[in-house]
Amino acid sequence: MEVDVGDTEASRDPNNQRWIKSLLDGATEVVSRFVGVREPNIRYLGLFHMAQLTQIPSTKEGLKRHEKTVQYSLKDNDISIRRQALNLLYFMCDKSNSRNIISDLLA
Repeated sequence: MEVDVGDTEASRDPNNQRWIKSLLDGATEVVSRFVGVREPNIRYLGLFHMAQLTQIPSTKEGLKRHEKTVQYSLKDNDISIRRQALNLLYFMCDKSNSRNIISDLLA
């Protein structure tokens, strides 16, 4: 899922770029709140949509702020939540956080 407005005048407008970044940051924050909810179905949806947001390059750094919450989801009783958390960590993993993620998985 990539936000591509093509090579149009609107895509080169710095105000539009700031607006799109602000919109994506807001979406990241809203979806990340779902992961902390007690209801398992809502937590699953939060993890699922966070994984979808990792496909947009500009959201990856914002999602990394919630890495600890996602790692905590690996200890959930619900297997589908654990699987979705693992899937999200796979998408979030890069050179800057790989050691932390791997050490948590091996612990």
